[in-house]
Amino acid sequence: MKYFWFAVILEYIFICQKIFSHLTDSSYPSFAIDYQNDTFLLNGKPFRYISGSIHYFRVHPYYWNDRLQRIRAAGLNAIQMYIPWNFHEIYSGRYLFNGQRNITHFIELAAANQLFVLVRIGPYICAEWENGGLPWWLIHKYGDIYQRTSDKRFLNEVEFWFNVLLPMLNKQLLKNGGPILMVQVENEYGSHYACDQEYMKRLSDMVRYHLGSDVVQYTSMF
Repeated sequence: MKYFWFAVILEYIFICQKIFSHLTDSSYPSFAIDYQNDTFLLNGKPFRYISGSIHYFRVHPYYWNDRLQRIRAAGLNAIQMYIPWNFHEIYSGRYLFNGQRNITHFIELAAANQLFVLVRIGPYICAEWENGGLPWWLIHKYGDIYQRTSDKRFLNEVEFWFNVLLPMLNKQLLKNGGPILMVQVENEYGSHYACDQEYMKRLSDMVRYHLGSDVVQYTSMF
């Protein structure tokens, strides 16, 4: 009988080792920053991306694949894409993700063309786009709302939007089999004393909540 239990214990140890080796396998999709060596790591190995920006909201969906193919043919291995809030929530609480607004399809096309994706979610994106991507109805609804600050009214609306957007992006993260490497929070916001750092922290917390603490976040200062 003791040999039976010995065999059971050995089998249990073997199963645990298999599970652990899977979780620590370097082939498991991962993207991180090696600060000590000043480099990106893709699946544990040094990696460099060369990206170009493409605005899906300015290109007819019929041409999406063609443009992505051209980007890949030019030698780039990644794209950057803004997501304008006011393009998907024209009216408060009504979200649009069909046709030219189908970001899932666009990201899948990028992956099909062997392109990684850096997503720039705002809420402010600039991009020479109307109101920097912020919906017009924010002013209509609140009047004196302070946008791009920790004004509770603004953050609440951003959170409603991110609660819709970020779960969609989660499915496209590298760790989940998709092409998304990193997520940019805000745009051209700055880091000097006059900037609302609580606002930036809240945005980062929202991203971390939906996408995980292991997802690389960044921002653009200028």
